[in-house]
Amino acid sequence: MKYDFRMQSSSKTRQAFLNFLTTMFKVPFSVVLGFIAMPLLLKWLGDDRLGMMKVLLESVAYMGLLDLGLSMALPTVLAKVCGEEKTEEIKKVVQVSILAYLKILPLILLSSIGLFFLLTKMVHIPENLSGEVLWCFVLIIVSFLFFPLNPFRVLLEVKQRADIVNLIILGQFVITTVLNLVFAKLGFGLVGQGMAYLSAVIFSYVLFYVFASRYLEKPFHEIFKAAKHKEVQEQLWRPRGKSILLQVFNLLGLCTDNVVVGVVLAPKMVVPFILTQKLALTAQGQLSGVGNSVWASVVDLFHKGELENFRSKILEINKIIVIAGVAAMVSIATFNRPFLTLWVGEAYYGGALLNYGVCAFVIFNSILSFWGLILVGTGNLSHLVTPTIVGSLVNIIVSIFLTIKIGIAGPILGSLTAFVFTVPW
Repeated sequence: MKYDFRMQSSSKTRQAFLNFLTTMFKVPFSVVLGFIAMPLLLKWLGDDRLGMMKVLLESVAYMGLLDLGLSMALPTVLAKVCGEEKTEEIKKVVQVSILAYLKILPLILLSSIGLFFLLTKMVHIPENLSGEVLWCFVLIIVSFLFFPLNPFRVLLEVKQRADIVNLIILGQFVITTVLNLVFAKLGFGLVGQGMAYLSAVIFSYVLFYVFASRYLEKPFHEIFKAAKHKEVQEQLWRPRGKSILLQVFNLLGLCTDNVVVGVVLAPKMVVPFILTQKLALTAQGQLSGVGNSVWASVVDLFHKGELENFRSKILEINKIIVIAGVAAMVSIATFNRPFLTLWVGEAYYGGALLNYGVCAFVIFNSILSFWGLILVGTGNLSHLVTPTIVGSLVNIIVSIFLTIKIGIAGPILGSLTAFVFTVPW
């Protein structure tokens, strides 16, 4: 038995290392490609179109609220059955969750009509871009038709195959970027950007299915009979109230910055807002990759009752994130302005407040994201509800107020203010 334990532990260590390695490969590769593509997109699309695209993507993210907390509950349920290595139960959970996504799909599509109407009233859209904005929005919404395949991605993550997920996401980014450049060069404007986004989403969901189906035998076989598995439905929807609250306020807190800048200032102001944060948020991808690579294996220790090992691993990973975060952010805060000047021009620098603010944000957010994954994976959603609600409300209110008063740095300072209310919990 002792030999088996060591073999399993060694296998988990190797897989965690592989997950982290693919994250380290994904981030610099996507960064280099993004840095090459951005000046070309600015040249071929212009500030108005590029800023409008970012506002559309962030606005459409609100449609994720309509999954009624399913995306928050699913990792917890799957982590439990995967930890117990019950293949048939895993298949039941996946099939029931697919049917649940299919049921909410019409609600998402219908709600998008109201979202677009609201968006056109809140954001000043140049008259010459109104048609492009409409068709780009439609193409982005069509991508939700593939949303029911999301359980396959969650299964890969819970099975500790973040390496596969990382490579698929990298492929999605490459396809999006290449098609963005091609369509922009050809003069397709926002419609081309929407086509690029939809193509990449289809690519990623199909591959999530292909790789995750290796852990399931005929995942779609007799899927509609899965509706009779009431016990699985109860597990998925039992924490629904808490899951919905977390889903709503997480999205409100994370997906409002570009919208606030676009509404309060102008869509074109979203461009310097994004570019000034580019280096810091790129580093955040690396820092978050530490937690994303190992959270499933850490949660597995909890479900197997190895609580001392579970606690020590959490503290060890937390320390790694803090040390790496401080080292990276000090360098970025110092050299961000000259870097932007060489890359796209000093006109796109959003100012010192935004620069230093986003660096501080990255450190805090990377830590809290890791702890959030642990709490969700161990079934402790209740510990996230109050700080998430309070933090999101403070973030939105302060972000709008400060954007009106001081300009482009308002949203990032609002996020930092929210951490003051979130961290004590």
